[in-house]
Amino acid sequence: MVNIFSSLMNGQGTPTIFNAQKNVSRNQLNAQIQNNYQTKMKNLQADFEARVQGKMAIIDRQGKPYSELVREIRDSLDTLENTRKRLENIERKLDGMKLDIRRAQSASDDPAVDFSPESYARSFDAALKYIDGEIGQTRVSTNLLNSSTRALEYSTRNVDVDYKFFGANLSSDYTIEEAGGEVWKLEQSSNLIRRYDSGGESSNKVGAFYSGLDFGSIDANDNIEFTIGSSTGDPQTYSGKISRNGIGLLSSWGYNYLENDADRARALEDIEGADEIIKLEKSRYDMLETSLNFYLERAEGQVEGVNQQKLDAQRNLMTELYEKRDLLVQQFKGAQSSLAQSFMMKNNYASLIPTSGNIFSILV
Repeated sequence: MVNIFSSLMNGQGTPTIFNAQKNVSRNQLNAQIQNNYQTKMKNLQADFEARVQGKMAIIDRQGKPYSELVREIRDSLDTLENTRKRLENIERKLDGMKLDIRRAQSASDDPAVDFSPESYARSFDAALKYIDGEIGQTRVSTNLLNSSTRALEYSTRNVDVDYKFFGANLSSDYTIEEAGGEVWKLEQSSNLIRRYDSGGESSNKVGAFYSGLDFGSIDANDNIEFTIGSSTGDPQTYSGKISRNGIGLLSSWGYNYLENDADRARALEDIEGADEIIKLEKSRYDMLETSLNFYLERAEGQVEGVNQQKLDAQRNLMTELYEKRDLLVQQFKGAQSSLAQSFMMKNNYASLIPTSGNIFSILV
């Protein structure tokens, strides 16, 4: 039981109702007991909070790698989802291009229609610009549709290494290299191709779509012949080998502006090839997504286990706190009871002693 007079002893031996300080009232002693109880309760609460924070910090440090892994994998899955949506937009655009070519074929075959291939050619080139726009515009930092950007990196925590997933360049870019090393490069936004010398310096020689850039011929190995300035007094013919990038599509002039059956057939064949490239990429994303979801589930399980550890630790510490609180309450009540009994005994003793005596004067 708590020594209710411990604050009054001051080295004077065991306190009794007969050696208590003369001027200490029952209310003062009760207040001291109350203050002592409140101080111990505050200290108990402070110790509990410090222990909880310390325990949570230890568990959080243990669980941090798994929390970071969950975040990394979810970011990777978000990148894949963003990429997949853009691929689906490109697929739909390719389907629209096929439909336009078939419409051009129907219009060309219909003697009652005044067939104008240029309108279909312009629609074809606009679709290519849209595709390149989908490839270039992304809200995520890693662009898997452009091989010039960094790879998608992720970890599984199984081994001390990061995995890398490289995307593919799916643009509709191409170049034409002449035998002497000169190169024609596409400037799609301006609807033209420009010639660069063998040292990489640009020239003023350009071929503008729908205006002087004429298709000549192309073979199975992509050796092409074309003419620029055909609408001027100084047409110039060039030849070279095409190097296709991305999905392998040429601009409409490379299909002779979709003017005849053979050129439209070549365009359809190349679009079908582009479709296959898109499907291949989507299948790669599917496999990666399956792998990432597997590791995500495992990492989330680890995080859930860490969270359970925190709950268990908090529950155990709370149980300990309640037990110590209950003990303090019992001690406080015991001290109050002892105080009450002590003063009751004092009063009883005082009533038994003649009032003429003064040996108990310290009690009255």
